[in-house]
Amino acid sequence: MNDETLEIGPNGAWFEWRNERVSLTRRGPMKRILCVLAENHQDTKPIDVYSLFERAWDSETQDPEKDAQRVYNNVSKLRGMGLDDAILKSSDGYMFDPEIRVIQHEHLA
Repeated sequence: MNDETLEIGPNGAWFEWRNERVSLTRRGPMKRILCVLAENHQDTKPIDVYSLFERAWDSETQDPEKDAQRVYNNVSKLRGMGLDDAILKSSDGYMFDPEIRVIQHEHLA
């Protein structure tokens, strides 16, 4: 069992991973993707790209290829910000590594 912890701030405002805190101020889709992945963490199953788009952008799919590309780009940016080892990708979608502990701080209204 991995003893690493990923902390996510209220409404995805920041994350702390491996003793580094990263702000996601003015990065709306990335904040929401982070929150969706955290909410999905207990299921230990990946969330597919189209469901992730609908929840992170709070809209229905308009153009599946473009929507998927938006998700890929934003997840890639999150991974580049230090979450490469924390976010897993499979043919079924994305998820946080089930071996890590995820703490999501309370959402603010």
